[in-house]
Amino acid sequence: NIISAEHLVQSMPYVYNNWLSDVPGMNYDIYTELGRRITQAYSLYERRNIIKNGDFDHDLNHWHATPHAKVQQMDGTAVLVIPNWSSNVSQNLCVEHNHGYVLRVTAKKEDPGKGYVTISDCNGNQETLTFTSCDNYVSNEITNDQSEYPFSQEMNEQRSYNPNETINEHLDYNLGQVRNEQRCYTRNTITNDQSEYPFSQEMNEQRSYNPNETINEQRNYVTRTIDFFPDTDQVRIDIGETEGTFKVESIELICMKSQ
Repeated sequence: NIISAEHLVQSMPYVYNNWLSDVPGMNYDIYTELGRRITQAYSLYERRNIIKNGDFDHDLNHWHATPHAKVQQMDGTAVLVIPNWSSNVSQNLCVEHNHGYVLRVTAKKEDPGKGYVTISDCNGNQETLTFTSCDNYVSNEITNDQSEYPFSQEMNEQRSYNPNETINEHLDYNLGQVRNEQRCYTRNTITNDQSEYPFSQEMNEQRSYNPNETINEQRNYVTRTIDFFPDTDQVRIDIGETEGTFKVESIELICMKSQ
């Protein structure tokens, strides 16, 4: 991820002398070299990405946007913000219908609802990447039968079980008087009968592995990919949400050309 790499480089210490800001520090040479490589990576990224302005560095240029959709600077990065269900952005693209493509999106969903990025062709074929606020939460639940908490306290948390439950579904449960807290779980519950840690520590979140998903732990952005094989030479990208706020950091469409 070029953006994450750039943030790491910019956070490097000892680039300049602490007392003389114009004097190079001990990390100046490596900082300069990494900066050059990141610039080169951005250039290659723009060349291979069929989507124009996919990193939103040029605001909403090349995008068709409804009112309220906007681009904001967050931590030095341009981010598309979809604030409500009635806002969306789209872009029409020319492609080669006899090739496959990879759609890659880095985004995060805040609040309830779902954020989505859909690619479709003129024949009605489409694929959708979906994001929820649960992407940042637990995907595997660890319980301990020998918790140091009293049994009466353990039973305060009541969850409904669904054998077909998958990641990104919302569970409503009671925890004392706190209701409707949203979390993500899988049906694969791991029980540790010999844990030496308190119950509060045993519930640390564990994410299940998805080969098409990458999570930026520091910024809570999730990168998802999906393959698409259009039947026409034109496709459309649509970005929107059902409710809440949806933030998109970057979107790529890369051709899978045979070697």
